[in-house]
Amino acid sequence: EVSLKGYFIQCASLSDYQKIEEKINTLKKQGYKSIFIESAIVNKKKVYRILIGIFQTKQSAEKELALLKKKGHSGFIKRINWYGINR
Repeated sequence: EVSLKGYFIQCASLSDYQKIEEKINTLKKQGYKSIFIESAIVNKKKVYRILIGIFQTKQSAEKELALLKKKGHSGFIKRINWYGINR
């Protein structure tokens, strides 16, 4: 079983997976290690979202979001409660 619960910073939502990989590489070069990709269907089109986290409190996510914005990125905080089975 896999469970992720807490706050994340969503800093991208794109349909081009190559651009997602490029953005992740940039984030890794800037020191971000805990990066997740979430996929979703929006208007019948698959999109990929980059999430940074996990933060236990909204305040810690807000602090990191401020630093992320200083590095030239945009984003917002979202609360997630994922549950799945790891096979």
